[in-house]
Amino acid sequence: MINLIQLFSFSLAFFLTTQLVSAQTSLLDELDKTNKDDEETNYAKSSFKTNRVINLHSMENTAAGVLDMKISHRFGVIDEGFYDIFGLDNANIRIGVDFGVTDNFQIGLNRNSFRKAYDTYGKYRILRQSTGKKNMPITLSLFSSLAVETIKWDNPDRDNKFSSRLFLQIN
Repeated sequence: MINLIQLFSFSLAFFLTTQLVSAQTSLLDELDKTNKDDEETNYAKSSFKTNRVINLHSMENTAAGVLDMKISHRFGVIDEGFYDIFGLDNANIRIGVDFGVTDNFQIGLNRNSFRKAYDTYGKYRILRQSTGKKNMPITLSLFSSLAVETIKWDNPDRDNKFSSRLFLQIN
């Protein structure tokens, strides 16, 4: 029994000693490594895991040559209970594709069941957050979209003219 305790104590001491003793890099190697980091540009990656955050665009772009299909939905009001299956009957479905033309430019085409709308967009990343040789504290993207509602005209007393459906929003 004593031999077993001595063997265990020796093994424990050996294990703890080997964990404390490790090769250390020199300070000059660490300085050399930081100098090499300054020679390269390191871009921020995966701030978000996709180019959408809930229902809005994020700063991420679809990679060049990648076609990304998304199906999203918004439930209706849930106060009708089982009658509307807690908003499931009134859900708005959106199906769309995003295509990365380049790593900085993407386009998309979508179809929404709400008012039978089609929309397209383009997003171009102007600035990209980076450190190292090129320091940029922010990512900046230019985004533009166009939407067309194709729902049937439901007001027979009013003429269906282009100007009656024209809408401009400036933010």
